[in-house]
Amino acid sequence: MLDRIGTDARMVDHAQEMIESGQAKLFWHEGPIPVTVFVIDDWVLLCLSGDEGPPHAVIETTDAAIRSWAESIIDTYRREGKSLDSELFTE
Repeated sequence: MLDRIGTDARMVDHAQEMIESGQAKLFWHEGPIPVTVFVIDDWVLLCLSGDEGPPHAVIETTDAAIRSWAESIIDTYRREGKSLDSELFTE
């Protein structure tokens, strides 16, 4: 399940630190995620990429309609996903 994260020691460390900080929750969603969405303060970031690698483009917006859509998408992924805990990142 965690093949991509598990092969990169830095990603494992970052994921574990985020969970243990109590400031973040990580979820695993089975299936395609057509766009990576972040809601940070007043901003919504849409990271557009192909199947692999870094984003080809990042769209930043404060538009209220986009924010509502982004929050809805994140809630759907969270509801359908599996909550991850730090024990998954230990050997």
